[in-house]
Amino acid sequence: MPYATAIKTRDPGAKVLGPDSWGWCDYFTSAADDCNYWSGSDRANHGNTDLLEWYLEQVCANPLPSGAKLVDYLDIHYYPQGSCVSGLSCNLATAEDVSHSARRLRALKELYDPSWHSEDWIGVDLDAVINLVPRMKALIAGSCPGVGLAITEYRWGRDDGSSGALAQAEALAIYGREGVDLATRWTAPGSGTPTEDAFRFFLDYDLNPANGFQQVLGDSGRVVRSVGTPDGVGVYAVHSAGGQLFVLLFNHDTVTSTATVSFAVPVVGPAALWRFNPAAAAPRITNVGSAVVAPNGMSLSAPLTLPARTATLAIVALPSGLPFRDGFETGTTAHWAH
Repeated sequence: MPYATAIKTRDPGAKVLGPDSWGWCDYFTSAADDCNYWSGSDRANHGNTDLLEWYLEQVCANPLPSGAKLVDYLDIHYYPQGSCVSGLSCNLATAEDVSHSARRLRALKELYDPSWHSEDWIGVDLDAVINLVPRMKALIAGSCPGVGLAITEYRWGRDDGSSGALAQAEALAIYGREGVDLATRWTAPGSGTPTEDAFRFFLDYDLNPANGFQQVLGDSGRVVRSVGTPDGVGVYAVHSAGGQLFVLLFNHDTVTSTATVSFAVPVVGPAALWRFNPAAAAPRITNVGSAVVAPNGMSLSAPLTLPARTATLAIVALPSGLPFRDGFETGTTAHWAH
């Protein structure tokens, strides 16, 4: 790892990423073995160890004299492999037709679901479960603890596609919940596109320069899905340092859905509501009023209406003096029924 050594020697504070694996095959086997997972000669020469596992072991076995690791982030790329799902090399009509749109949103489960077989050659031909982020986090924990996880190329649809933009927004929520340390999309979305607004939904949801950047920012927690179809609505929660609780709901369905939201601790309302509709003309992010919080603070008084293929952000306040007692660690922060 001569380049990492040179970088760290010159600038000890620099962050180094590696090995920049291009995709599924490259997680397990080197280019010398050409996706020959289990019997390639290069694999045999390296103890029959998966490529990323071997790489991480070398990182931890060869620190700098100071004890610092040469590599700070395990760097991988990931593109969903189903036809047109990533949006690359597909025209808009094909990428956004009924079949590909639904498959694209289901493919988000490749990032985190230990039971989901992807609808492509990885899940069908190899009968493999991707479970990408938990897989990589477990690999790091077992081979070189303390290294971060970076996904430096990914894409979930065309910039100008509505299902692609919705999937991009939910991918950001998943990365936060699952603990991805750094993620960069290939490529930056085009100006004025629905996918650019998918990022804006997190970075400046009120679109008002006078208010500064109103961001969905904080600690993301696991949310229990109490009732509902597995692919109907994705729900996430983010607890800000300022005491706000952001609840994000993504309706994958092509029809309007409803969601009943309750909380593990009392919250303070009303809940401000913002919506991202990637199929709409600009502005695609709008304030849609507020929702009343029940008198006991434990739920919203009425179900939220979630229009087809949209994302809804509900913002409430948590009582002061309750840091880390809101259920994030146990996964009980918000319960909803769809």
